[in-house]
Amino acid sequence: GGGLRYDDGSVRIAARTIRVGLRYTYSEKRDNALESANLENAVGSGFQFGYFDADRSFVPYEDEDAVTAERQITMCPLGDGSGVGVYITGTDTLLYSVDSTDTKNYLAVRPVSDSAEAVTWFAQKRYYGDFAYAVLDPEEPKLTVVNSVDIERYVSGVCAAEMGSSFPLEALKAQAVAARTYGQSYIQSEAYFASFGFDVTNDDYCQVYFGYTDAERLVSAAAETENQYLTYKNRLISALYFAADGGSTLDSEAVFPNRLDYLRGVTDPYEAAAWTRGAYGHRVGMSQWGANAMARYYNKDYKDILGFYYTGVGLSYGTL
Repeated sequence: GGGLRYDDGSVRIAARTIRVGLRYTYSEKRDNALESANLENAVGSGFQFGYFDADRSFVPYEDEDAVTAERQITMCPLGDGSGVGVYITGTDTLLYSVDSTDTKNYLAVRPVSDSAEAVTWFAQKRYYGDFAYAVLDPEEPKLTVVNSVDIERYVSGVCAAEMGSSFPLEALKAQAVAARTYGQSYIQSEAYFASFGFDVTNDDYCQVYFGYTDAERLVSAAAETENQYLTYKNRLISALYFAADGGSTLDSEAVFPNRLDYLRGVTDPYEAAAWTRGAYGHRVGMSQWGANAMARYYNKDYKDILGFYYTGVGLSYGTL
């Protein structure tokens, strides 16, 4: 604890777009890559095909076939495993294909919308942003599927999955800052999923993300903390969090290999007001149910919450 500092000012970030692995093969245990993947434009009509440049910007292919008015398309590995084909859903009609057997040559797919922000359906969930597909192992031709999305949209989606709209706004704002910091730290790191062409996964190996939300409180949590990051000595922290501490959090080295000065265990007098079922999770960093209690029963704001669970940290604004 010790409260939140504001003297850091700004912190360098790597990008404002985050690449989320929705389906991927990481190991024998973690393999949910797909043999085919459907995509539906929920608010507009059609899709544009292209690639992402080094700045993560979508660049459309210039040939006339690189755009379609079809609202429902299906991506599949090509027969020889050399890339990805795009088909009209439910047919064998090939609309487009690209060699995409390495992470630098994903097929990028952008939904077309003339007015409202584009939203797509994938695997019974809605998403903002673009999609990308690759066959990374021609001998096991399955699709890696990535959602490339603005980090603020990602943050509201994480808040929806990790807390939900029933939590108080100030608790959700604390969650938003932690989730944004956690995601940005993965963008900056080459040690995790960069070799697969994405930054984070959408599951609890990173932080859970189910895509689109329009719940006002969740959208507000991201908007009212927009571009705010937790820092320690002017660097992004590893903003770990978990469900419940059962009365106290732990020092980082009690669970993980490294001692981090900003992840010090604290006695938690707040959580029991909202949660009485004991500890749940690794107990390092912020307790989500403790954040709930601090906001709901003790009238604490998100800065109070973050300053309590993370020791000696500052709140900084991201600059590219």
